Amino acid sequence: MRAILSRDCINVFDEDSKMNESPEQALAAPHFNRRRFIQTLIAGAGTSLVSLAQAQNFSNGSQQAFRPVRVTGGLVAGTQSTTEGVAAYLGIPYAAPPVGQLRWKPPQPVIPWQGIRRAEQMTASPFTPPNYRSSVYFEPTTAMSEDCLMLNVWTPEAKPAKPLPVMVWIYGGDWTYGSSSNPLYWGNTLARHDVVVVSINYRLGALGFFAHPSLSAESEHGVSGNYGLLDQIAALQWVQKNISHFGGDPDNVTVFGQSAGSFSVNYLMTSPLAKGLFHRAIGQSGAAMSGFGPLARLESLATQETNGVAFAKMLKANSLDDLRALPAQSLVNTGAASQSFCPVVDGWILPDKPHAIFAAGKQHRVPLLVGFNKNEGSVFPPLGNGTVEGLSNILKDLYGEQAIVAEKLYPATNTTEAQKQGHALFGDQALKVGTLNWATMHRHSSKQPVYLYHFAHKPDLPPNHRYLEGKAKELGVFHGAEIPYAMGTLKASDWTIHPADKALSARMLASWVHFARTGHPQASEAVWPIFDPDHPTVMEFGTQTDRLITLPRSQELALINQVANTAPNPSR
Repeated sequence: MRAILSRDCINVFDEDSKMNESPEQALAAPHFNRRRFIQTLIAGAGTSLVSLAQAQNFSNGSQQAFRPVRVTGGLVAGTQSTTEGVAAYLGIPYAAPPVGQLRWKPPQPVIPWQGIRRAEQMTASPFTPPNYRSSVYFEPTTAMSEDCLMLNVWTPEAKPAKPLPVMVWIYGGDWTYGSSSNPLYWGNTLARHDVVVVSINYRLGALGFFAHPSLSAESEHGVSGNYGLLDQIAALQWVQKNISHFGGDPDNVTVFGQSAGSFSVNYLMTSPLAKGLFHRAIGQSGAAMSGFGPLARLESLATQETNGVAFAKMLKANSLDDLRALPAQSLVNTGAASQSFCPVVDGWILPDKPHAIFAAGKQHRVPLLVGFNKNEGSVFPPLGNGTVEGLSNILKDLYGEQAIVAEKLYPATNTTEAQKQGHALFGDQALKVGTLNWATMHRHSSKQPVYLYHFAHKPDLPPNHRYLEGKAKELGVFHGAEIPYAMGTLKASDWTIHPADKALSARMLASWVHFARTGHPQASEAVWPIFDPDHPTVMEFGTQTDRLITLPRSQELALINQVANTAPNPSR
């Protein structure tokens, strides 16, 4: 078995591939195979997709048109959002459609339009593999299209006395899934707190991160693969040029995201192309600054080009023209079932691995707010396949001479304990330690204010329900559980909402907004100090209160860094 958990491409799979099983069976197999799992989703796409007729109406309220706003390309007219006092401008193009010969090209300038464009409904989502209904992450989204480079803006209806802070949301989804039309990501509640919120689409999977020698050869920079990141940068450039027309301050932009969106924020802080495009950053669960061995390293451009050649052969495509003629959905489905497409160190967009850039103090020096959830690994297959022997073996593989120490930190004498510790090990390795290193190294090398949080509230999921990722009662404070609390979108969630949930969301949302406005995330019930790497404490968002606590799982995270020899050091 090979265990591959790159900082941003997380997979655990063996070499076999079976198609004659359900997604639930693929997930529960003794040796979890991500390719097999996705293949079963694709095979069952007829029952797993939501048709446009079945999906909810993605209009954000009444069809009353709001004042036209001049943006790059022409005039757009918005509508009232579902939140009183907040206007929504939805589906605004920030680049030309990346179709035909523009597939696998950097985003090109917007094509101008005549008259007033009605920006009243969510537009197309990026192509993704089928989104299975039984997943804890399932949300209905709009129909998919390659013509997806759109963004949405929510802004207070009343003209502000001065320009408002801007918050730009980047969704996660393992570089494979995601859409800004997901109701969990709507910005109307945040905008009610006197900020302008922007959510963006970017290309995913094989359409967003496919590298190939022929693509690099036709690029003036000699690179290929990071098209999804270029989309994000183009959207931030659009914000700089246009957000003032919506009442936003282009000199006070906070970029924030979760999972792959958090990794994206981490990458943007290292990319020369993003310099000056944002002024604060929030990362929710994940950064490319963690792990060791097969768990850690971003692939080089050369490696991904080699993978791209193999992918083209699999598709029986002999040229770029052949590749560009293939249907988008088949490209995405085949890509997801065969290999991982994710960002690469290309020397242009990403000049080096983030860890090295932060160690040298060459990252963008902005205030930073980052954190992780209590049970990050619960939705992923447990490392060690949920057996005592498997867990012991992977601890030996990962920790070498320190395996004895690791076994004391991840003790297991039966299958139940092995599954629990395997989930915890996954979360520590793939998500928590990278986030901690991000905070530590940025504080050391930039001297900018850094704040660390820990989300510890367990949502009230439907009792006795089994999701694709596991039983509801076993998921705990799972990866992504904090999103509707921070964004004020609890009504879009799949769990029972109690008064304590609403109160927690109000506290967390207020902290995010305060950080966007001032660079400091004011907590409601405790003083939130700047993160001190030598005496690490975090602000814990709990069910009833917020409190300052000692860094959770400090021993486990310290051991990862010790073995990896990546313990943050300002002198490196």
